[in-house]
Amino acid sequence: GKAIVCVAQDIDMTTRMEKRVASDLVQFAEWELEEMSQRRAAAASVIRKAARWNGGSFSFGYEPYMEGSHWYLRPHPVYAKEVKWMAEKVVSGTSHGVVARLLNERKVPTARDIQNAFFGRPVKGYTWQTKSVLDVLRSDRIRGYVLHYVNGSTEPPTRVVDDGGNWVRREPLIDDELWFKLQSALDACCSPQSGVRVKG
Repeated sequence: GKAIVCVAQDIDMTTRMEKRVASDLVQFAEWELEEMSQRRAAAASVIRKAARWNGGSFSFGYEPYMEGSHWYLRPHPVYAKEVKWMAEKVVSGTSHGVVARLLNERKVPTARDIQNAFFGRPVKGYTWQTKSVLDVLRSDRIRGYVLHYVNGSTEPPTRVVDDGGNWVRREPLIDDELWFKLQSALDACCSPQSGVRVKG
């Protein structure tokens, strides 16, 4: 028993013609929303392929910087060395759990606190956990690869490919040789059947 009237658009939903007008407006709005979404996706793709920073979170070991009118990521002068230190400790036989404890003892800030400081948000003093160390050391980002999470997907991120079919990479934090040694060490350390004993 209720009737809807749009005063701003002068649409009276009690008539068939006005209902049709309202329906057309709704369809146009939905179309425009989809167009905006596609434009944003296209712009994000251009940013990724140019190895630019889109203003979101950034990985431990990197820092944002501006060049011209665009933002990029480069190795942090201090924390990039911490990533290499973490990798070398694990390769030498130290577990990633012990690495987390050593980082906390040395008061090395986590990625979340570094990002909070950069964005001017309160620094809460998060601590390194075993998983957070593993996330850093397992990520292709420390090799410089630009990664992309597919919207709505729970799958791991994929490497970004440019228009020429090449991987898009920034300056890496560790070289490929150390990366493969690191992954072998992590595989051995994380395997419950390995029998590997790690140094504390």
